[in-house]
Amino acid sequence: GCIYYFHANIFGDFSSVGNDGELLQINFRKNGSVSGMPEAKHETTSNQYHLLRITKSYSIIQHLGEGSTMEITAVLKDGNASGNARVAANASHFMGFKLI
Repeated sequence: GCIYYFHANIFGDFSSVGNDGELLQINFRKNGSVSGMPEAKHETTSNQYHLLRITKSYSIIQHLGEGSTMEITAVLKDGNASGNARVAANASHFMGFKLI
């Protein structure tokens, strides 16, 4: 196997769901599983749903064996569940490269 650097940058937009975002979370998945993998989270305090637009970035270093995969999922939670917040594709990215 080899060691890789991965970086995720997610732009969450709550403007179309009432400007009351509660959570943006990035989950890294190795071979489809979040078990033992880090997560990055920005969450508002109790009943303080004030997120309008937010960017969350996170980097990790992982050992991957041959045939292994790495992916991310983004979780956005709206304060009053009035709709689905958006991940802005033109301002979000996921990348990685081999270190050794």
